[in-house]
Amino acid sequence: MWTGGEALTVTGLGVAYEDEDRRLLAAARAGDDRAFEAVSRRYWSQVASVCRRLLRNPEDVEDAVQETFLRAYRALPQFRGEASARTWLVRIAVNYCRSQQRSFWRQRIWVSGEVGLHAAQVADATLTVESDHLRAEVFAVLRELPERLSLPYVLHVFEELSGAEIASVLEWNESTVWSRIYAARRHLRKRLAAYLE
Repeated sequence: MWTGGEALTVTGLGVAYEDEDRRLLAAARAGDDRAFEAVSRRYWSQVASVCRRLLRNPEDVEDAVQETFLRAYRALPQFRGEASARTWLVRIAVNYCRSQQRSFWRQRIWVSGEVGLHAAQVADATLTVESDHLRAEVFAVLRELPERLSLPYVLHVFEELSGAEIASVLEWNESTVWSRIYAARRHLRKRLAAYLE
């Protein structure tokens, strides 16, 4: 969301301003390792969450997160600030995870355990008794989808990236991102209709 020249980015650590990230990354490019550490701390949990959702083996997640930040550090001289720091780091993480699983596009996406569902997808918030079963059903349906649908859906719903951020991460246009998110949502609603009534 652009307001007054600043883009707000919502993360698990609160609201971070793109301008602050850019300032920190500029300082890191100039040799200030503490500035890069500050950016790393801000986005560590987000990158870890992305890696957890894309890698089948949970033991590979920590390596993927560390490799993501190592690659980002090495790529600092090339970072032009065209994307937000968060988008840039998520793109590096997604690309690394893809490289770790050569058959990434042929496999189903693996989604880890703790996931909340949007209110629009679950009509009755009192489904707590069936929540484990519903969660398993959601994951099963997501695994059935081709990754061109499941990946943008997961990045938007579970990682809370905007359409523009996902377009930047996946190097698609934004209308493609939204059409695929909506297609995944329609598929989920159709398959989970019994739970949503």
